[in-house]
Amino acid sequence: MLKIGIGISDLVRIGVPEEKRFQLDQLSARIYGSADALTMESIEAVLDNPDIKQAVLDKKHEKEKVARNQEVGKLVEQLLSKELHSAGIRVERTGVGSDFELETDFVENGCEQLLKVSRYLLEVKSTSAEFVRMTLKQGEEAVKPENRGNYTLCVVDVCGGIINEQTVREKASFVFDVGPMVETKVNDAKELKNHEADLKPDDGGVVGIDINESSVKLRIKQEVWLKRGVTFQSFVERVKHQ
Repeated sequence: MLKIGIGISDLVRIGVPEEKRFQLDQLSARIYGSADALTMESIEAVLDNPDIKQAVLDKKHEKEKVARNQEVGKLVEQLLSKELHSAGIRVERTGVGSDFELETDFVENGCEQLLKVSRYLLEVKSTSAEFVRMTLKQGEEAVKPENRGNYTLCVVDVCGGIINEQTVREKASFVFDVGPMVETKVNDAKELKNHEADLKPDDGGVVGIDINESSVKLRIKQEVWLKRGVTFQSFVERVKHQ
């Protein structure tokens, strides 16, 4: 076949739909352009093992969610700044460390970004599900005496897939008094973590217990922001006239 100018790639392309051929040609060009040993090994691993393929896709989707959440967080920040500028109210970012909920939180450089808007500490979350999650540390932050009456949740529904200024203005919902709302569950979760710490990994027996930072999350149901939340413009007016 090679003698008459037909290669393996040409044979493979025969069974590929026309609309997919250009995409495959682009991928082939990238592979040939970076044909080092690790690239070839990684491609073979993905093709040979469905679990590895799924892990790669999961990582890709994870990056897409982080990018989506960043876009939503920046839009909320920009629109609030625009609306509140005339009232002399600044919107400031407050990075609070590496403990965050990857599915929904506004994260940059490994830090969750809270927005400080006047006296309110605003946690921005985007979701396409019927709930959002808070980490235990986020819950603990919400119930601190200095934050208890100021911690506010901003949930943006992105189930339509379109993220722009209109999405934020129409679908953002602001929930006040998050601290009192989550306090009981935060205390329950902290008690659970304390019991976990009491379990000795090695008591001298032949069987021990390994517990490595078990994950505890607070689940906030959709009905919370649908029933208790206020609109973007209502939040802006409340900040202006408090």
